Amino acid sequence: MTGEARAITSKPLTTWRAFSVSHNGVIAYHAGNPNRTLGWFNREGKQIATLPFQGDYRQIALSPDESMLAVDRMDETSTDLSNIWLLDLSRGASSRLTSYRASDWYPIWSPDGRRIAFTSSKEGPFNIYVHPMTGVDADQSVVSSPAAKFVSSWSPDGRLLAYSANDAKTHSDIWILPLSGGAPFPFLRTEYDEVQPEFSPNGEWIAYSSNESGRFEVYVRSFQGGPATGAGTRISIDGGSHPKWRPDGKELFFLAPDRKLMSAEIHLSPGMMPAPPKPLFQTRIYMANFLAGYAVAQNGRRFLINAPTEEAERSPLTVIANWNPDTRR
Repeated sequence: MTGEARAITSKPLTTWRAFSVSHNGVIAYHAGNPNRTLGWFNREGKQIATLPFQGDYRQIALSPDESMLAVDRMDETSTDLSNIWLLDLSRGASSRLTSYRASDWYPIWSPDGRRIAFTSSKEGPFNIYVHPMTGVDADQSVVSSPAAKFVSSWSPDGRLLAYSANDAKTHSDIWILPLSGGAPFPFLRTEYDEVQPEFSPNGEWIAYSSNESGRFEVYVRSFQGGPATGAGTRISIDGGSHPKWRPDGKELFFLAPDRKLMSAEIHLSPGMMPAPPKPLFQTRIYMANFLAGYAVAQNGRRFLINAPTEEAERSPLTVIANWNPDTRR
């Protein structure tokens, strides 16, 4: 690589990956307002409330008492920086939880609402930290290694964290971390990608996404405190990702490839007996491997959706030909 870097556009992109470059000198990008809106929807897809917040939010996590929302928010000065923010849903106020010059991602609440776990690059690799909501103690590093790690779920008893970790040979694997001490151990490690692990409300099952079929589908496996044994039960049929349990464990939600919010009734006894999934409603959620753009209310009848603004959705693609001098020969 030689020469100085030069700007292709000064307009903000709708996401940090909103561009594509071909080998024959054509580039396409999607510029526009990167902000997103937060709204409550019922099971029929009707928007019943809009929250008074707008920002470049990615993952959202609803507190157990539904009074607060933890979000990762992109920094306005750089696409490499993001921080965790808290949104007070009753007062409409927002405040920073982290202020590092780093990428802070994937906040999740402890079951008692007293701690937030998140992934951060503040020490180089993507490690996992726990932040106490009292604000007295500093963040605690709970997993530190060269591999990139993405925290996803807290067990209902508060003793375990489930996360995905990258491996050069086995791609993305699911690991379990005991918070009381002891080394993390792999729950599911295969030649395929396993991501987005979610503990069931009773702690006896883990839902996750895997591309073992050739595309991402949602599966559920029994969790008995150690590595997974036996085969997983496939929940989705035509693709699926980002699973989330209804708080009573009797239903599993996930996103279809076309961003429809899907539902599958689950009978946990005896064994795992899922019903065929059915669509609930179409969403405009921005989908990425580890980002959860929706949250489920405790009653299982409302969903908090994080979606691009309508202005961003309507903004056109821009295509530039012959932008690279090296391709004009």
